[in-house]
Amino acid sequence: MKLSKRIFCMFIAIIIILSMILSLVLSSLPVFGAELPAPTNFKAEINKNYIALSWNNQDTDTSYYYTIIEKSTDHGEFHPVASLYKGRTTYNDYSISNGHIYTYRARVVYSSRSSSYTHEEKVIVYYPTGLSISGVYSSQIDLKWSYPELPTITPPEYDVIIERREYGTSKWVKLAQVPVTEHSWSDKNVNPDTLYFYRIKVRYPNGKETNNIPHNSGISTRTEFPLNTQLTGYALSNNRIRLQWDTDYKFDGTAVLQKMDSAGNFYTIYSSKSASSYTDYNVVSGETYTYRLYMRSESGLVSEYTDEISISTEVVPWPWDLSAKALSSERIVLTWTYPYEVETGFEIWRKSTLNWEKIAVVGRNASDFTDADVKSGQSFSYKIRAISGETSFSAFTPAVNVDYNYPATPQKPIYYTQKNVMFLYSYEEVPKNTTYTLEYRKGLNDEWKDFKTADKNYLSAIITFSPDTEYQFRIRANSGSLTSYSPSFDFYGSSPEAPTEFQAQIIGFSRILLTWNHFGDKTDGYYIYRKLDDGSKKLIATIDNGEKSFIDSTPLSGSILEYSITAFNSGGESDAKTIKVSVPKMNAFKDIETVKWVHDAIYTLLGKGAIEYGNGYFHPFTAITKGEAVRWVLKSFDIPYDLSGLFTLNDISPESSYYKDLVTAVNLGMIYPDESDRVFPGNVMSRRDMILLLNNVLNYLGIPLYSVSDEIITKYEDYYEIAASERHIIASFVGTGIISGDGRKLNLSGNATRSEAAAITYRILKRYLQ
Repeated sequence: MKLSKRIFCMFIAIIIILSMILSLVLSSLPVFGAELPAPTNFKAEINKNYIALSWNNQDTDTSYYYTIIEKSTDHGEFHPVASLYKGRTTYNDYSISNGHIYTYRARVVYSSRSSSYTHEEKVIVYYPTGLSISGVYSSQIDLKWSYPELPTITPPEYDVIIERREYGTSKWVKLAQVPVTEHSWSDKNVNPDTLYFYRIKVRYPNGKETNNIPHNSGISTRTEFPLNTQLTGYALSNNRIRLQWDTDYKFDGTAVLQKMDSAGNFYTIYSSKSASSYTDYNVVSGETYTYRLYMRSESGLVSEYTDEISISTEVVPWPWDLSAKALSSERIVLTWTYPYEVETGFEIWRKSTLNWEKIAVVGRNASDFTDADVKSGQSFSYKIRAISGETSFSAFTPAVNVDYNYPATPQKPIYYTQKNVMFLYSYEEVPKNTTYTLEYRKGLNDEWKDFKTADKNYLSAIITFSPDTEYQFRIRANSGSLTSYSPSFDFYGSSPEAPTEFQAQIIGFSRILLTWNHFGDKTDGYYIYRKLDDGSKKLIATIDNGEKSFIDSTPLSGSILEYSITAFNSGGESDAKTIKVSVPKMNAFKDIETVKWVHDAIYTLLGKGAIEYGNGYFHPFTAITKGEAVRWVLKSFDIPYDLSGLFTLNDISPESSYYKDLVTAVNLGMIYPDESDRVFPGNVMSRRDMILLLNNVLNYLGIPLYSVSDEIITKYEDYYEIAASERHIIASFVGTGIISGDGRKLNLSGNATRSEAAAITYRILKRYLQ
């Protein structure tokens, strides 16, 4: 009995142990149908000649599984390209070719279990297939390249880097960076008769680059040697012909003159490094001879030929007394004398930079010519010659020079009055070779009349006036026949009437809007005064006649101010209009203690009425919405509402608090609705959105961005996430200290907080408007 009992207990113990072992074994086996966790952080990045894939594998109870990489080419079906053990988290795909779109995805597989797919990563392999020289000149080399056909409408935002090396050096220099939409580029910074090497490569958005195209050594070409002269000639007598060319410019070669023989072949008759003419004695009376010329460099490179010229041994007299006169409306008139009756016409030649060129031919008996193809700020030389038929020419006249330069515009005259006498002076001394004339008139439709002229020192005049005097004055500057005028100014013998309807409106704890009206017609502008504590008045603004409002941004919180306004002109000031204003006290926000760096920005925008105090909480770390951002910039930049558009926004009602702000921003080109006329007022603004909004505000105000090279933002890791069309904007914001990122990245796609939006807006105000 005891033995059987002992056997039974041992059997039970064995059953329990086996159950425990079985439980452990079963727990380690996969459960049929349970999903494995998908890889995370799946990325595909293009490199020089492969696509690098990377991911993270999540921890699971499964000891053995594989990561399956699948690829689609040009939007086709996905096919497996790699099966990798769980320890692998990278894969390089070298089976790629130019002009294709590759899409990748991955999942984890074990036996019959699998994970879901990762998100898809798309990579475009796209770079030029070749580089060639399409044009070579003495001052320019043209490059071109081609691309494979890409199965997508829009090429990727890749850049082509163009590099050059000059013969005799080993250094490659970056010349340009152009988008891949470009298929050609011209190098205009080259020297004549010089050997250059070129190569290109593509830079991808991640900073990686292709191999050099067509290869590391590049392709080469030598610039031409320039032909910077025309060849002309005339008969000195019936047995001598004079040939001429121009060597006034810098010239480091040899001029080679050739003559055509009776068989039609050219042979060299003269060459020289310094001469500019040659007399051919080997001619016969009554015959016609043909010539041409080319230039040869020190290295033996030759230029193109001049046009062939044919000259007969008929002697033609040359014109006399050539003169040139500059006229207004961008014209120069030439005149000359020719008392003979042998010509069939005259050739007009001009030089404005390096080379003489024939600009016109006029008929016989002509004695003048007007050159209308001139612009101010240039100098010209002219010469003419008579022609008789196609092959008989006179010698050229001596060249005459003309500086077509309008006189510098005088500044507005200055003056002071004493009783009923005005003393008027030119602002500057009369320039050399210029005369100043003081002009005046009584009404806008009257003709200007001369009062006094001076050709040295200062122009000055003494003029008496009465209370009824009304004159306009200006200074006319003359240099030869060219004229410029100073700004005019109105002079009145008595002061204007006082402004009316002078009012004040509080638009922030530190901003007072003053408005007025005025119906007089003798006003040059307005003076705004503010009364000080000692009872004196301080001039705080001078306003142009066309303005009827002014914002005072300097009052102290909680103060009581007294403003006065007068209209003024040359006769004095009108009576003053006065108004008193109580400035509200500034309220401090309760939640900005941790963002002291942005206090100035927040309180400046609060003072401008852009930010509302509300319940006293600013919420500095909350993302700003589009509606809020638009209102902030409109109020900060004093831009009035404009509701004149003939469209309706479909996602905001006229009762909305931001309706006027958003409609105004659309009307003024600061934001753009989508194709359904929606502006999404509640959407959160990214830092990029905030920057583009402020850039559009500056565009509306006609204020150009400070120009900063894109190089300043290439140091940031996310540089290649910036659209090429926006890089100059971002570079300007970085270069002027408006934004700085975190040192490594600009993080433009991140949400803009209210404190960041306030800081950027404030910095723009300080940089561009203060």
